[in-house]
Formats: sequence, structure tokens, C-alpha cells
Amino acid sequence: MTTTAEAGLQDAADERQLAYLLGTGRAMVTLDEDFLRIHNSGREHPGIIYSKQGTRSIGEIVRFLQLMNDCLEPEDMRGRVEYF
Repeated sequence: MTTTAEAGLQDAADERQLAYLLGTGRAMVTLDEDFLRIHNSGREHPGIIYSKQGTRSIGEIVRFLQLMNDCLEPEDMRGRVEYF
């Protein structure tokens, strides 16, 4: 797992973040609805895991991500949005 800050993308535009994701093949965990619009536009992406801000505790998020990691392969997430 890499944070946007660790990747040097904390203030980067969504398009730059998407390019990074496509280059690494990593799904994105986000609270940003803009990535839902990217998905709905039909753009290619390696997977989006979305939660509405303020609806989950850090513990709930960590447990959900662990479950996702245990159950899915990266190719299972390609082009998919998982809501939690």
C-alpha cells in the first residue's frame, strides 16, 4: 500500500493520480467522488475502492481492505468500483 503523499501525488490532479494507478496496476482507496465520475465515464482504471467521507472508522476501513486483499486478485478489481 502506498499513500498519495508517499507517491508524491498528494496535491496532484485526478488525471495524474489515475496515470500513476494505471502505471502501477494498483487500485485506489478514496473518499473522492471525482473517481466515481472517472469510472462512470468509462475510463480505464485498475480499480476504485470508495467510501463516503465520515461514514466509516479507520478500523472498519482497515478490516474491509484486509478482506478485499484476502478475497480478490488485482485483476479482479480492474475496471470495478467497490463501495464500502
